[in-house]
Amino acid sequence: HTADSSESDRLKAELQDLLKDPSVEEQKIPEFLTCPISLEVMIDPKILSSGHTYEKEEIIKHIKKNGYRDPLTNELLQDVQFDNMPG
Repeated sequence: HTADSSESDRLKAELQDLLKDPSVEEQKIPEFLTCPISLEVMIDPKILSSGHTYEKEEIIKHIKKNGYRDPLTNELLQDVQFDNMPG
């Protein structure tokens, strides 16, 4: 792990702990933290060539079903490379 990925892992763990707190449900989660596909807080966000950010698992499902197009704009996506991507 690099220093950046360690910090990222720490922040993800902190976010997951925060989301387990029942009082968080009463607060409004900022839109930039939510995936436009699932409308859930992103744990593993991925920024695509379109500039939009999605939860990794959700964008992989979208691509498998709909091809390499951005769900919001239908723009053809460039250089999409994650683990477990369809071939």
